[in-house]
Amino acid sequence: AASPGLVKASEPGDPKFPEAFADKEGHITLEQAVSSALENNPSLAARTSAVSAADARITQAGLLPNPEIGIESENFGGSGELDGFNAAESTVVVSQPILLGGKRRHRQAVAESEHALAGRDLEAMRLDVSASTTSAFFRVLAAQQRVQLAVELQGLAEQFARTVQARVDAGKVSPVEAKRASIEVAQARVRLARATRGLQAARALLASRWGSSEPDFDRARGVLPKPAAPPTPTRTRQDLSETPEMMRLEDLVERQRRIVDLENSFKLPDLTVSLGPRRFEETGQSAWVIGISLPIPIFDRNQGSRLAAEFELERTRNDIQAVRIALETNLETTLERLRVA
Repeated sequence: AASPGLVKASEPGDPKFPEAFADKEGHITLEQAVSSALENNPSLAARTSAVSAADARITQAGLLPNPEIGIESENFGGSGELDGFNAAESTVVVSQPILLGGKRRHRQAVAESEHALAGRDLEAMRLDVSASTTSAFFRVLAAQQRVQLAVELQGLAEQFARTVQARVDAGKVSPVEAKRASIEVAQARVRLARATRGLQAARALLASRWGSSEPDFDRARGVLPKPAAPPTPTRTRQDLSETPEMMRLEDLVERQRRIVDLENSFKLPDLTVSLGPRRFEETGQSAWVIGISLPIPIFDRNQGSRLAAEFELERTRNDIQAVRIALETNLETTLERLRVA
């Protein structure tokens, strides 16, 4: 129980960790952990599916409206000469809506902006998974060192207790000293138990980064990085502007602009062109029928949706400003915590 190597992983007969990442001794490196997390993390897989869904919506937005077919029959089932279908007039009409005002182009542009946002989310998630996996890996390294130190301290405490007991048996020191030494041994065992449980928790946290419900490796192999000087505020502010979160804010504004353009395109109604043959049963002759229909935009010019889109654009700009301030404040706070550490 005193050996950190006895903190065993799951049975090797049912490994959850890819064999390509773990060596024969069951050790894992930082690079292997990050690679496995990027490949198997469930949240990252969900973001990848979101990008694929956004790509499919671009295809859907670029499709033309379907044509319609209609069949009409007139002057049948009446009285006299109009009895039955002898004087019927039958018409087959194919109608095709024609989108005006660039609706299809604007609709596709909105879908492309949503695809860009999904890509930013995926990029941000990849960075988050990489960072959280790195942090979890270093937690395992630190926990392993705590266990090792606790083992050494317990060994020293037991050795010291044996020495004190020998001196007590020889009558050189009071039995109280042996009692104190035994208390130190008990405390050392408690510290080792806590360190062992902390290691188990750290290993479970690291394994969860790649979607495993329990640790599937024996040890983390690596060295804790040495503390370095914190970056300057100027440099971090420059780096912040290039992060996916900040770039996503600009994409949000662009998406809302495209929505405004799409709503404005609905000011112009769509045109419908119809064409088809008409047959006159009374004479046995046929003729063509053609028609064009266009709604008259007297009452509904999409003015409500256009105005709402303008307000949404303004709201998005204000929200982005608030988010930008929050990100910069959080960055400054994190830098200060790093300086203090």
